[in-house]
Amino acid sequence: MGSAICILLALLVSSPLEGFPPRLELQGAGDQILLPCGAPGPWVRWVWAPRYPKCAGDPGNLEISWQPPGPEPPQFRGRLDPPLSAPGALLLRDLLMSDSGTFTCRGASGPEPPVRLEVTGGCRNNLTVSSNWASPSALTLRCRRCPLLAGPASFRWFLNSQPLGNPRWATKRDHGATVRLDPSRRAAWGRWECRLLGAPPGGFEFCVEPPPGAGAAGPGSEWGIWVAAAAAALGLIGAGLGAWCLWRRRRGR
Repeated sequence: MGSAICILLALLVSSPLEGFPPRLELQGAGDQILLPCGAPGPWVRWVWAPRYPKCAGDPGNLEISWQPPGPEPPQFRGRLDPPLSAPGALLLRDLLMSDSGTFTCRGASGPEPPVRLEVTGGCRNNLTVSSNWASPSALTLRCRRCPLLAGPASFRWFLNSQPLGNPRWATKRDHGATVRLDPSRRAAWGRWECRLLGAPPGGFEFCVEPPPGAGAAGPGSEWGIWVAAAAAALGLIGAGLGAWCLWRRRRGR
């Protein structure tokens, strides 16, 4: 029995000790965040695992070449700045919900502890969107101006950069301010955007992802980061118990 336990523990010890517990950062849409990186060396790369892959355009785990600078990913175009006082750090401005995910800085010496960014709420382009999940098949999105202004206003919704139109699974009310939709439908997945009619271009973004078990988790999402963290925890437990097995064997000689 003891030998079987030690063999099992040896398998655990051989698991890759990857990943660090991510540090959570909560921000609102329209805000900015400074992501520090303490990795020394001649080059720095950031890796982004999106929280909402469908909303972000299914980029997979996206690499950002930062030091020396490389091409700017289209998801962050015009919103990335290198802070002069913090080499290697990432300054991301005008945050969107689709920016949510896990950011990991990698230098010549290896990866730094990751940061898990969650963008929720906030005010962007003088608009904000609230959500109400009545059931897995009923989601209501409500768009309004911010700060709240008196007087009528009309809104228009876009899905993945295309006008929403009038699909059967989405019902608009209150001059377009409210839309009730079925998030279990594949056609509803992706990047929703509310815009104010008669205002300059630009709106407020909301992400609708596939429900659990419908293909939401994959190699291109931040779930891979959590799998690595779980493997690291099992590896640490296995290492400790493996040392205990070795101590028992030596003691029995």
